[in-house]
Amino acid sequence: SETVVQIRVSHAGTPLPDGFYLYQQLTAQGIRIKSITPSGNALVIHFDSEEQSLAAQKVLRRLLPQGFIVAQHDQADRLSLA
Repeated sequence: SETVVQIRVSHAGTPLPDGFYLYQQLTAQGIRIKSITPSGNALVIHFDSEEQSLAAQKVLRRLLPQGFIVAQHDQADRLSLA
């Protein structure tokens, strides 16, 4: 089952991180990404498994500076902030 992680900015005017850079960093950690797409004020990252999604969230929280929110969509399509 596909899982989705969303990266949003917590303050208006802050630019989103570069999707290609995030792809490179996650891939270097052995995390397999299905896709990264911009969606409004967010980047949406799709993964094939919950395991890959959780590993990516840990890396993203270390990699991104404060001011970014990393959240996972659950099956009910709600955001559970982490």
